[in-house]
Amino acid sequence: MADIFKIKWSSLDKEVRCKKIEHNQFIFDWFIKQLPIKSLQGHTMAAGEGLMLVSVPLKEALNWKPRSEVMEEIRAQREGRITMFMGIGTSTGIVIKYGKITEDMSYPTFAEVIEEDLPILKKVGEQQWNAMLFTKEIIIAEFCKVED
Repeated sequence: MADIFKIKWSSLDKEVRCKKIEHNQFIFDWFIKQLPIKSLQGHTMAAGEGLMLVSVPLKEALNWKPRSEVMEEIRAQREGRITMFMGIGTSTGIVIKYGKITEDMSYPTFAEVIEEDLPILKKVGEQQWNAMLFTKEIIIAEFCKVED
């Protein structure tokens, strides 16, 4: 199974590569099977610098045992960490941390943007923030498999 996927923002002409992390690999493996996924890109509004996707459509629900996943406190996460809000059924939420976040909650993480692509992620975050507050541009994030 692939250990990398991409997130593309075609309207911004940007993409980042994301890799499997040391924990919650069962979530990563399941997520790869859901790809490709397109979702409306958003941004956290009060908690800090995080790209937020509220209603990410899925092909199948994650069969998981609650509290079996490793949780990370979001303020302490490295930039680029990808958090999944365990949804119900075939929809979930995702936050991609690209800078400082002030919320003091813990969430399951399953992937992270590779270090070389963090400057691109930060630029996407800035563009999304500007879109939400000023331009009202609709930005779509596309999660894609990396072709071998």
